[in-house]
Amino acid sequence: KQTFQMIHLGDEEDHLRLLLIGKAGSGKSAAGNTIFNESVFQSKISSSSVTKTCKPHTDAVNNRRVTVIDTPDFFSTDRNIHSDSELKRALELCSPGAHVILLTLSLSTFTELEMKVVRRFEQMFGSEALRFTLVLFTHAENISNGQLRSLIRRNNVLSGFINRCGWRVCGMNNKDPANRRQVTELMEKIDRLVSENTNSCYTLDLMQETERRRQEEERREEEEKRAQEERKEREHQMTLDAVKEETEIRVRREHEEQERAKILEKQKKAEEREKRQILQKNWFYCQTFLALLLLFYVSNGVMVSVMVSVIVSVMVSVMVSVMVSVRVQTKLNIFSVI
Repeated sequence: KQTFQMIHLGDEEDHLRLLLIGKAGSGKSAAGNTIFNESVFQSKISSSSVTKTCKPHTDAVNNRRVTVIDTPDFFSTDRNIHSDSELKRALELCSPGAHVILLTLSLSTFTELEMKVVRRFEQMFGSEALRFTLVLFTHAENISNGQLRSLIRRNNVLSGFINRCGWRVCGMNNKDPANRRQVTELMEKIDRLVSENTNSCYTLDLMQETERRRQEEERREEEEKRAQEERKEREHQMTLDAVKEETEIRVRREHEEQERAKILEKQKKAEEREKRQILQKNWFYCQTFLALLLLFYVSNGVMVSVMVSVIVSVMVSVMVSVMVSVRVQTKLNIFSVI
């Protein structure tokens, strides 16, 4: 939980310190000149920042002692260490703190760049700064407060930001610095804001605390990102290992099946070879027996018809014997395989 650093004005109760913030071309420096009704800050139409360093100016405004610190463009893409040091210096120049941060936005060029300014402002200064922020719309020629609010509501990002700032807005026409009524209206809104904050200020310590939290958040996000990448890498590696293991198992099974098929094929060929050998052996025995039998009958003068019937009977018996022996051998081979 963030606590605000309360710095009361004491003897300088009538001394207001205002911090001008905005991108190049927003009319920031010109707004400072309009507040003082004199050219105290360098201002010209340019796409790049004319103000390079922080510049304070103190003078009386509506019988009040007012210090305005004009600042460089802290929102450019080429923001560097020098910009960071200037931002720190800006808060040091309004020490002990800024009563109000005037964030200048141009109504004439409100584009995506201004949206980035709104987002970047909250990142740089923190949500605590919104309590001290008044959005100053420049180039607000002939625009009433009602019209200004209507324009704001057309943009969701802008209206959301303004809402977080408590709808503290003010329009300013820098082309007419002699129009002191617009400055009086601005000072009245500033006084109300200071009163709401009980004269407390936005300080360098608050901004540094915001920066510390931002860096801590970035570090935490980086660690979470790294942890997610490591987790994804582990999951990816586990997937690869699982695929590798599954592939190895499949290859091993295929190899085992191939080896088993080879063994079965060898066994089948061996059985067929053994069958042929048995058949050949039995047929040889059969032929030998028939030859001997024929020789025996011829030598004893037995009738041919009787001899033929005997030979057929013997052959049938031999063939049956061969078939029986083959079937028995096949069963034995099957049992041996099982």
